[in-house]
Amino acid sequence: MSDRPAVLGGYYTKVEYLTKLAVARVTVEMPLELWEANQVVLGVPPSLDGAKKYVAITRISEDAFKKWAGACAPVENGSALAHDPLPEPQDAEGKAQDKPRTPFRDLPRSRQAAIKLQDEGFQIWLAETYPKIWDRHYIDGKCLSPEAADLTLKEVLGITSKKQLDFPNSTHGENWDRLLASFDYRGRA
Repeated sequence: MSDRPAVLGGYYTKVEYLTKLAVARVTVEMPLELWEANQVVLGVPPSLDGAKKYVAITRISEDAFKKWAGACAPVENGSALAHDPLPEPQDAEGKAQDKPRTPFRDLPRSRQAAIKLQDEGFQIWLAETYPKIWDRHYIDGKCLSPEAADLTLKEVLGITSKKQLDFPNSTHGENWDRLLASFDYRGRA
């Protein structure tokens, strides 16, 4: 591994907020066939050599990623990446098809809540609507945060996990629906 800047490719799949460590963990997944090229860029994992490795993440288009993946230089053992690592989904006639996007209202309630907790407007509304509860979950140095919003929401709804919103015949899910409607219709009265 060199200290020169280099490009690492993959798919951003999720972020986890580790509040006890005051960090966010970003997951980037890549096809195994790209791992050799990426490992040359990264070197051995910090867990093996103890050295911090600083990285920057940027968003690129799917076309730019495909171009990068197709142009990966051969790695040390001489193998090269010669095929397209991102095959397009195809219909029965072999034509590329777009994956339909699920409307927000059709998502499970737990997923709806997870999405809304990342929304700064929703965080502000929660903080203003439930100020005493929000203040109990205020994170040092951050007026707004998904973590404080998550803790506030759970206390307001009386749940310990957002998955409880998906339970059938649960009042928690109905309470989420009412809370979401209040947020959606704020300021319209």
